[in-house]
Amino acid sequence: MLAELRGVPTRPKLRRAGVSDQQVEDFIAGLLDDADLVVPDMRVRVCRDPKDDMVLEAALAGGAEVIVTGDRDLLVPHPWRGVAILTPTDFTTRFGG
Repeated sequence: MLAELRGVPTRPKLRRAGVSDQQVEDFIAGLLDDADLVVPDMRVRVCRDPKDDMVLEAALAGGAEVIVTGDRDLLVPHPWRGVAILTPTDFTTRFGG
């Protein structure tokens, strides 16, 4: 997931939005400073894209209440085992900016 975290912000969609390499690095550094890293102890097979299951596994291991994602496949099982799976817009609407 850490490799994915580093890769997503470098995708063309965010580049077109003007996100710089430094902004990406600053965001990741800040996130990792505040993050509780977990190692899932249970495997799940829920998502249409099996690679997305690691997000659910980490959420379960970490006791997450919310997953925020723009991944349409990952949004399908909302809610999942008591975990809300929200788009960034829905998260901001529900919990404020």
